[in-house]
Amino acid sequence: RQIHVNERSTKIQKIPTTITPLDDILRGGLEKGELGILLAEPKKGKSIGLIHMGAAALMTRFGRVAHFVLEGTTEQSILRYQSRLSQIEYSRLESDEITDEENKRLDSISKKYMNKLDLIPFNKHWSYTVLDIESKIKEMERAGRKPDLIVVDYADLLKPSERQESARHDQTAVYRALKQLAMIHKVAVWTASQARRPDEDPEKVYTLRAKDISESYEKVRIADLVVTLNQTTKERELGILRFVVD
Repeated sequence: RQIHVNERSTKIQKIPTTITPLDDILRGGLEKGELGILLAEPKKGKSIGLIHMGAAALMTRFGRVAHFVLEGTTEQSILRYQSRLSQIEYSRLESDEITDEENKRLDSISKKYMNKLDLIPFNKHWSYTVLDIESKIKEMERAGRKPDLIVVDYADLLKPSERQESARHDQTAVYRALKQLAMIHKVAVWTASQARRPDEDPEKVYTLRAKDISESYEKVRIADLVVTLNQTTKERELGILRFVVD
């Protein structure tokens, strides 16, 4: 036990989210070796939520992040990180409508944080597996850039290393491999998953739970944490997003 305590005291184990109530629940953040899932309906904030988790790690004194881009473009992800870290609206960065002062802020942020971020494009084809992610992580370890946090946007788009009997079993195999990767390489992993569309009127106030995950409920059993993102049209207008933790 003393060896274990000494190891914990010398190695950073928790990756904070900077969302205070969530970090309070997690007693500091997602632990290395753990797998967290953001669960939401299509176009309800999964990718932006994952960017937030990556940026939160970068803003700590130790956080190195490997972000695997399976959806969207690498350029979009870069702008989203810059927006999150600088607090400059994404739309203004995208249209290059920023002031000289904001440009200096972006330069400062790049020097302070971006050297700790590896954005890896996994969007060239549809056949990437967790083995491909692990191969990249090993390459980074050899180069002295071992990440503390891996962000996968998002795991539902990965393929199993060996074809399973159904799509449900395919996704179960992917999430088991991700959890194994987290434990073997002692990294925290955040990813996202699609939710089944609720039966009720989406304009009513509703709350997604882990049971609403698409394809395979085994993903919930494998993960250490599921956070659902909830937002009606009215809440979107008001800038409100509700997190529910399972």
